[in-house]
Amino acid sequence: MLAVLGSLATIYGNLGRQAEVRDHKVADAMAENRTLSLKEEELVQAKTLAKKECVTIGPRCKEWQTRVDTLTKEMSSLRAIAVDPRADAIQRIATLLGFQGEQVRAIVQALDPLVLPMFLEFGSMLFFTVAFPTPKRIPQQFHATELQSSEIVHRIWTKEEAFQDLRRLKEVGSGRFLAARWSVAPSTVSRWLAEWQADGTIERERQGKSKSLTVVG
Repeated sequence: MLAVLGSLATIYGNLGRQAEVRDHKVADAMAENRTLSLKEEELVQAKTLAKKECVTIGPRCKEWQTRVDTLTKEMSSLRAIAVDPRADAIQRIATLLGFQGEQVRAIVQALDPLVLPMFLEFGSMLFFTVAFPTPKRIPQQFHATELQSSEIVHRIWTKEEAFQDLRRLKEVGSGRFLAARWSVAPSTVSRWLAEWQADGTIERERQGKSKSLTVVG
C-alpha cells in the first residue's frame, strides 16, 4: 500500500509539472500566433490606405507606404506555430483511419501530461523488481530415490555447516539421506529443519506426497 500511495503521489506531482510546461508552450504559441494575426490585419489595412492615397497622389501616400514596409519587416521574423503539434499529427492520422479526429485529439491532450510520469514510475518499479529476484526453491522429495552415495561425505557436520551445505544442494533427498550426509541422527535433521523453519530461514510446504523446501536466509 505504501508503494502504491508513493507511486500515485509521484505521478500526481510529475503530472502537475508536465501540465504546467505544456500550458506554457501552448500559451507562447497562442501569443505569437495572435501577434502574427494582428500584424497581418494591420498590414492589410495599411496596404489598402497606401493604395488609396497613392492613386490620388495624396499627402499621406509616402507615410502609408513607409508603414507597409515597416510591417512587412516586422512580420518577417514571425511565423505561425502549431499550438499542439503532437495532437494535430495524431488527429490527422485518426481522421485518415476513419476515426473522429476531434475526439481523438481531446483524448491525446488529456493523456499527454500523464504518459511520461507513468512510464518513469512504473519503469522504476519494474527495474526494482528485477533487482530483487524471488528466493530459489529447492525440491525436497522425501519419497524420492536416494541420491548417489558418492555425494555423502562421511564426517560430522555442525548445524551451521549443514545449513550452508543445504543452500548449495540442487536436490534434497529424504531425511535419511541428509542424516547420512551430515553424519547425524535423523531426529537431529528433523529438529534442525524445524528450527530453520521456525526462525524463517527456510520455508517448507507439502505438495502431494512430497515437500518443497525454500532457503530464504
